[in-house]
Amino acid sequence: MAELFACPCCGYLGLSYPAYEKLPSPPFDDLGLPPYVEWFGSASFQCCDCCGYEFGYDCDAGACGRARSFREYLLGWMRDGACWFSSRPMPTGWDLASQLAAAGIGMPSMDGNNDPER
Repeated sequence: MAELFACPCCGYLGLSYPAYEKLPSPPFDDLGLPPYVEWFGSASFQCCDCCGYEFGYDCDAGACGRARSFREYLLGWMRDGACWFSSRPMPTGWDLASQLAAAGIGMPSMDGNNDPER
């Protein structure tokens, strides 16, 4: 079985390649602000099946118009209902809180206390 890598945004352990060539393994609690290619090298440009973050695009203001940190994207995705992104079926028993905890990503507060846009 091929090695799988964790999404630094939502913690999903299902990426075919590392999101960035020098990204460390989890825990991922605070990886700072984009552009992540400056910190972690070349991006894979794959989309996470779970949250939909595209590495190398969503963190590049020149590509998407406004770079978003992993934390900011995670908050927005959760506010929008945390819907599974991929057309591939989600894993049986999938649980976002457990996934975040396994990757060392703290559960964001939905009240705006840790929202970078406020």
